Amino acid sequence: MDSIKLRKEALEIEQEVIQIRRHIHENPELGFEEFETSKFIAEKLEQLGYEIIKNVGITGVVGILRGDQPGPCVLFRADMDALKVDENSGDPHASKKPGIHHACGHDGHVAMLLGFAKIISTWKSKIKGIVKLCFQPAEEGLAGAKKMIEEHVLENPNVDMCFGAHLVNYEYPGYVRCVPGPITANSDRIFIDIEGLGGHASTPQDAKDAVVIGCQLVTAMQTITSRNLSPYETGTISIGKIESGTQANVIASKCRIEGTVRSFNQKTQSLFEERLNQLCNGFAISYDCKINLVFKKLYPATINDQKCYELAIESIKKVVGESNLKKKDFGLAGEDFSFFSLQKPSCYFCIGSAPQNSLINDGTIALRPHHSPFFTIDESSLVIGVSIWVQMLEDIMC
Repeated sequence: MDSIKLRKEALEIEQEVIQIRRHIHENPELGFEEFETSKFIAEKLEQLGYEIIKNVGITGVVGILRGDQPGPCVLFRADMDALKVDENSGDPHASKKPGIHHACGHDGHVAMLLGFAKIISTWKSKIKGIVKLCFQPAEEGLAGAKKMIEEHVLENPNVDMCFGAHLVNYEYPGYVRCVPGPITANSDRIFIDIEGLGGHASTPQDAKDAVVIGCQLVTAMQTITSRNLSPYETGTISIGKIESGTQANVIASKCRIEGTVRSFNQKTQSLFEERLNQLCNGFAISYDCKINLVFKKLYPATINDQKCYELAIESIKKVVGESNLKKKDFGLAGEDFSFFSLQKPSCYFCIGSAPQNSLINDGTIALRPHHSPFFTIDESSLVIGVSIWVQMLEDIMC
């Protein structure tokens, strides 16, 4: 590993950044409900002298810092919502809200951007252009980025380029992932409703068991990736929720299945949609029932612009070293930063945050994975993130 060259300004506020992260972690809020988080962020930015725009995309906050010299308007984004997950991380600063957990690192994203905001708040005289800090709600499935764009976050002043980062527990602190082109996947949702015929558990011949149909359908879906998708392509179907039945001695008449479909290109996305429709139609005929599929295209792939990518990696290499910058994507993770990348030249990268000894099997398996009750981060990753943001602004705008 190359030696890491942290920014002196970031090291001076490292403990403050950690405390911000812990405060937000202890007080998580779900998408479009981040009222206290937004208030906390706005107060911090106001203390630093930023222009503030509140309630962009319901709970989003925008901070604007105008440099004394002309130049581009650059947007830096952090998402701030938590997940419906019980925390079991063992951390002393765990969530105080049962059933809600910052299980994807967004608390760290906010802390890093606020640390960055503090450092550059005194740089107006040397900044060439306008810095726009975007604290975005509802990344987890609710498309908060799209909502903020609809409410003109990219305008007044008009944004020229966008940058975003994500803490990732598939790399240890000191490593960063970034690639040109697609870095996150298409992330779509499927909703399947099965309507069979209920009955008494002792007379299954008189019923059309929605539980049996649903279980068979979920199993059949797995053959799409194993038998319809080329081994040279990447994609997955994951079922996260099944609801059916009322009690043990009643055969269920209805079953609800919900899941995600992920792919890197339109061809694979279309294949998944086509085959899912065919399976549902076929099962409806085979089991003499009704099956309705809704395939909801949620987040498109995030595409890193070549020029923005080149700007970003030059700054990243100055902080973590060239050998610690990995040309790897974020896997099949979905990310609504993609809506920014559709509108403006953008770059998105991943900052290693895996706790010590939490990666096994050559780093392919995380013991503290995202969206898990056990998720937590190595907080030494935060000062690395702040250093990268500061270095990037200095390289692009000073």
